[in-house]
Amino acid sequence: MAERIAPESYPVKWFQTESSKLMFWDTFDGLVKKAGFSLYSSNRIFTLRPRQGEEGEWVVSLRGEPGRPLKATDFPEGSFRRKLAAIISVRAVLASAEIIRESSAFSILNTDGKTIARALWMVIYPDGGKNPRTAMVLQPLRGYAGDVQKYIDRLPRAESHVTVEEMLKSLLPATEALYQSRPRLSFDSKEGMAPALRLILETQFHVMLQNEQGLLEDWDTEFLHDFRVAGRRMRSALSLIKPILHPGIKQELVLALKKLGRYTGPVRDLDVYLLARRDFEKMLPGEFAGHGFDLFFRGLALERKKRFRELKDFMSSQEYARVKETWRDGLKSWQKHLINNPDLEEMAAALLKKHFRKIIKAGGKLSRSSADERFHDLRIEAKKLRYLLEFFSSLYHEDIIRDTIRRLKMFQDNLGAFNDYSVQIDMLEKFLRTAEKKKDQEQVKTLSALIAVSHREKEKLKKEYTGLYKAFADEKNQLLYQKLFGGNL
Repeated sequence: MAERIAPESYPVKWFQTESSKLMFWDTFDGLVKKAGFSLYSSNRIFTLRPRQGEEGEWVVSLRGEPGRPLKATDFPEGSFRRKLAAIISVRAVLASAEIIRESSAFSILNTDGKTIARALWMVIYPDGGKNPRTAMVLQPLRGYAGDVQKYIDRLPRAESHVTVEEMLKSLLPATEALYQSRPRLSFDSKEGMAPALRLILETQFHVMLQNEQGLLEDWDTEFLHDFRVAGRRMRSALSLIKPILHPGIKQELVLALKKLGRYTGPVRDLDVYLLARRDFEKMLPGEFAGHGFDLFFRGLALERKKRFRELKDFMSSQEYARVKETWRDGLKSWQKHLINNPDLEEMAAALLKKHFRKIIKAGGKLSRSSADERFHDLRIEAKKLRYLLEFFSSLYHEDIIRDTIRRLKMFQDNLGAFNDYSVQIDMLEKFLRTAEKKKDQEQVKTLSALIAVSHREKEKLKKEYTGLYKAFADEKNQLLYQKLFGGNL
C-alpha cells in the first residue's frame, strides 16, 4: 500500500482499516451529476457531496433497506432532503451497481518519529473485485508542508489528492452517456429532408423506449411525461414535415400513436394536478384546506392508481406490442414509402418562418376578453414552433438557436400554464357535479373553492399574456428570426 510507493525515510503509522459497500445514485437523466454533486450510500447512510467548488456535505440515515428508486420525499425532513429536492425536483434517484470500498487512515512520520501529516488511503473495486482503483488524501500538519510536498513528489501523480472531494471524484465509477429527452440531432443537409425526418422519428421512438421501464415501474412521474412528449413530437414531425411519406403509412403511424395518447393522457393530467397540491393548499383560505381538501386529493390519488393500472395493462398487451411493431416496420421499410425529398435547409427555414408568422399574427389579436379556445389554439402553434426549433437546431449557430428557444419558452410557459388550469377546471367541475349529486357538502365547498382559485390564477395568466406577447413579437426577435431563416417575415 502506502509503504510500497512512498520514500522509506517516511514511515507510516496505521490507525484503522474499514471495508464497506458503496452505492452511487443519480436520476435517470443525471441531474445530480449535472449539478456538480455526487450522492452515495453505505449501510443506509446517504451522503450528498459537492464535487466542484461548493463546500459542504449533507448526510442522513434512512431507516430500513434503501428502496429503489428514492424520491427526495422518501428522506427525513431536514437540510439533506431540502438540498436533494432542489437538485432533483420530482425525479427519483436510481442506484448504480454496488462497489466495494476499503479505506485506511494513517499518519506519516519523519525521521524523528514526529507526525507530519494525516492521510487516508482508499481502494475501490468497481467490478466485483477486479481492476481496483486507488487514491490518497494527504493533509499536512502545520509547519510540515515542505516535508509533505517531498513525500507527494515521490507518489504517482494520479494517486495524490488534497481533499476528500477530489479523491471521490477520481474514484467515481465511469458513467455512460446521460439520457436526453431532447437529443441535439446532426444532419447531412446534402441528403435532403427525408433522411432528416427519419432520424427525428427514430430518435424520439428510442426516447419512448428508454422510458418504458421507469413508466411501467412508476419510479417517478417524469418517465410518463417524457414518454408522452416523445410520442407528441413524433406526431408533430409527421404532420408538420410534409409531403415526405405516402399518406397510407403516415396515417398508420399516427393512428398507432393516438392509441397511446388515450391511455397516457388521463394519467398525466392527474399527475399535473397531484403535483400542484401544495401550490393549491397555499392559495386556499385555511377553512377550505382541511379535511375536505385531503379527501379530494386522496380521491385523485385513487383515480390515478386506477388509470395507471389501465395504462400498464395496455402496455403489457399485444395491442401495444403491435403499436411498437408498426413503428419498427415503418422505419425499417422507410425507403419504399417515400414520395418526396425536398432540400433540408430550405424546407426547415420555410417551416420555421411560417409558424413564427402564424404566432405573431394570431397572438396579436388576443386580449383578456378573448375566448379560452383561441389561447389554446395559439398554445398548439407555439408548441409546433418549439418542436421545429428543437428538431433543426443543429442547422444553426448553437448560441443563437438557444436564445431563440429561450424567448419562445417564456411565452410558451404562459400559454401552457393557462391550458393546465383550463384542464383542471374541467376536471374539478366534473367532480363537483358528482359531489352535488351525493350531497357531500364538505366536498362541494372544497371543490368550489378550488375552481374559484383556478379561475383566478387563469385570469392572472391572461393579464400577463399581453406583456409576454409584446416581448416575443418585438422587433429584435423578428430580426433574429429573419437573420436565422432568411427572407422577409
